[in-house]
Amino acid sequence: MKNIQFAVFNFATFISISAVNSQLIPFLNESGYTPAQKGWVLGFSALASLLFAAVIGWISDKTGKMKPMFIITTLLFMAAVFASFILTSDLWIKAICVILMFGIVKEVMSINETWVFQLKPKTFGKYHCFSAAGLVSGSLAAGFIYKQFNSIGLCILCLSASAISLLCGFFIKEKEAAEKGSISLASMKKLLMNKSYQRLLMILFLLMITGFADQFVVVDKLIALGGDRIAVSVKFAIQSLMEIPIYLFSAKLFKKFEPSRLLLVAALMTGVKFVAYGFCATPLWVLITAALQLFTHPIIVLTSKLLIQEVTPKQLAASAQIVGFAIYFGISGFLTPVIGAWLVERFDFNITCWIFACIAIIPTWMIIKMRKSKENQPA
Repeated sequence: MKNIQFAVFNFATFISISAVNSQLIPFLNESGYTPAQKGWVLGFSALASLLFAAVIGWISDKTGKMKPMFIITTLLFMAAVFASFILTSDLWIKAICVILMFGIVKEVMSINETWVFQLKPKTFGKYHCFSAAGLVSGSLAAGFIYKQFNSIGLCILCLSASAISLLCGFFIKEKEAAEKGSISLASMKKLLMNKSYQRLLMILFLLMITGFADQFVVVDKLIALGGDRIAVSVKFAIQSLMEIPIYLFSAKLFKKFEPSRLLLVAALMTGVKFVAYGFCATPLWVLITAALQLFTHPIIVLTSKLLIQEVTPKQLAASAQIVGFAIYFGISGFLTPVIGAWLVERFDFNITCWIFACIAIIPTWMIIKMRKSKENQPA
């Protein structure tokens, strides 16, 4: 029964997440925002996410409990969804609501993953398959519902899925949650001065820049090529579907290959994917290229947790994950929409995709250097 509860919890949570993520760009376009305004809205939503992450991380670390933060965050997300999609038509007020909505949705995802990882560390990958299934279902459903019922239908989908995940989360026990603790200034300084930790965060930061570019710039290119809401939904669904095999066989994969080697493959394939995006001339080719997600995002998600754990002391393990996620996910989420919008206006979608492909070269080189440094260390 508990296994079903966790499966439904992940599935419902990620339906609401994917409904927002997959339809946000079309929604902002139809609301009348310019590319520059859209970039700033998405950028500030990342800063909001960074702030939420800091507060949530501190409270969770202090109390040793995840459930209260999940309930509060989900309720705030539901309120922001209602305000963004239904409550107001004023562009400035709507922008504030969208910033809060898109900022909070990242934390709903983060809390879900962290909580499930704490409670089910050995079967995390298997349960994450239901998250990916939720992303597939939510993306496809959101596209069709938005086309038929506009933002009202999209709002109902998000609120319904969130209510189900809230109900499941309410009955999940916290007996295996993290112990109480605190993040002191001394431990924070020790953590941030760790050179291996710094290098890993830089690698993940650069990879997440390309990840957000896939979510924002590539979606804009898909729409510019003639893709509609359904095409955007199909792109997200394809990418989510491609993630399932990695999560399903993650345990076997990590027994056979080192996390750093898998991360190197993900970095290389990220560059290949953006080179291919640059050459795409029709929506169909964008959707085909999106299938390369199999070799990128899910590997980055799983290896990031393991590699951060490897390079930090046990007493700083929780803090390292919280601070690391806030840095490489939050800051990249702020910079990418702004930089991406400027590059598209300055050049075009194709050149912008190739620039992001070049960015992927840097973490690839850093991972190779990191692996050589590790090999040269005395046993």
